[in-house]
Amino acid sequence: MSAGRYRPPGRAARASQQRLSGPIALYQLHAPDPRVPLGTSVRALARLRDAGVVEAVGLCNVGYDQLDEALAVTAIATVQVELSPFRPGAFRSGIVERARERGVPVLAWRPLGGPDGLARLRRHRELVALAADLGRSPADLVLTWLRDLGVHPIAGPTRVETLHATLDALAAPPLPADVRDALDGWFEPGRLRAPRAVRARRAGTAPGEVVVVMGTPGAGKSTRVAAQGGVRLNRDDRGGTLEGLVGALREALAAGAERVVLDNTYPSRALRSPVIEAAWDHGRRVRCEWLTTSADQAEVNVVHRILGGHGALPAPEAFDRLNRRDPGVIPPRALSRYRAAFEPPSVDEGFERVDAVPFTGTVRWWAPDAAVPALLLDPRDLVGAPDRIRALCDEGYHPVVLGWESTAEPDAVLARWTARGEALGLRATYALCPHPAGPPACWCRKPLPGLAMATLRALGADPARSLALGRVPADRAVAAKLQIRCLPGEGAP
Repeated sequence: MSAGRYRPPGRAARASQQRLSGPIALYQLHAPDPRVPLGTSVRALARLRDAGVVEAVGLCNVGYDQLDEALAVTAIATVQVELSPFRPGAFRSGIVERARERGVPVLAWRPLGGPDGLARLRRHRELVALAADLGRSPADLVLTWLRDLGVHPIAGPTRVETLHATLDALAAPPLPADVRDALDGWFEPGRLRAPRAVRARRAGTAPGEVVVVMGTPGAGKSTRVAAQGGVRLNRDDRGGTLEGLVGALREALAAGAERVVLDNTYPSRALRSPVIEAAWDHGRRVRCEWLTTSADQAEVNVVHRILGGHGALPAPEAFDRLNRRDPGVIPPRALSRYRAAFEPPSVDEGFERVDAVPFTGTVRWWAPDAAVPALLLDPRDLVGAPDRIRALCDEGYHPVVLGWESTAEPDAVLARWTARGEALGLRATYALCPHPAGPPACWCRKPLPGLAMATLRALGADPARSLALGRVPADRAVAAKLQIRCLPGEGAP
């Protein structure tokens, strides 16, 4: 089961059982469906096991907390994760260690990193030399090393001779200590071999602290750290990647910096782990400030920053170009990715403390001298509620018609809406999102707030005095985000 339309697993499992003429030895959830509670999927698998269709059930590609959630429902036989010398995320996230603590075997898929990873292993001079001294191939040596890390590699050989070599590697005796230590030094999973509690003992042996300020894009992290002292490491200022900041952190700590603040998104345990490990390596404690800004407020913050810096909303194709000059030009997908990857921070990651910080700022995204009371409408309202619109306009509200229609001729669409409004005797402002359907690639398609913010800002409208008709659900969502009063009692068109 994976993302897409949810399909209960029973039919497929029973068909496989019939073809096998017996129960399936292990049946694993390929990936949690983000639209289905994990417990629902796990209970479905448990029913198959209880009915004798499968003998055991397992999980793939789950997070630390998700494993605990599944184990609260039923027994889990295996956890399968991507893990290789170059993909240490399963160790960083703590899922491997947590599975061990709960007595669940860990299966490692793509243990050699696929074709690209295998090529990198063959170019690793020290590994190649060591393997040659032992009369083995680099790949076989790595498989044995992964087994010694406490996981079960699934190598997926495509040739019979490769299968035999893989089985020999997995059945080989434990690596000598010097060989194991060499591989541990070359590849990060080995450096995370010791339990987290053991590695954490280094924290606090040197003065100072590292502070991780995390939260969704638009959470207000920059404002939060503006008045804080110490060395600031921010990817927007420095460029590069979150991984690259770890090197800068190590340099700062080695140079004696007693306080370093990193204000970046850090949505997952795996992304936060290298910062924690770097701090521990230099004896520093690590504290987390988690900005719990709501998704709605973050959207408003991002659009406000874009409008303030550029005066208009970028077209979808312009985001990457503008972002290279201004990291604040963030597309909606950045917030979506954050939500998809997000794992709440916890002290069991290694933080000395996690402080949840609510958003307390006031974002004035409209014109300072705004005075116009606006009435937010959808084009369909011009047909569905003309009498009420005319009555509100007679009270002094200026109609603002905001809509979406994927089109290569936006002027023609706006002309059609204008003609419809003029037929009602309205002198309105019209704004259109013409971009394609699918996951939003712009800030102007409702229920995202960008089109309303840009239009009201240009009009000089005061949101505190404005109204939204709200017959369309997307309009009600926009009104809520902008704290514009939505008229009650209106049904869907």
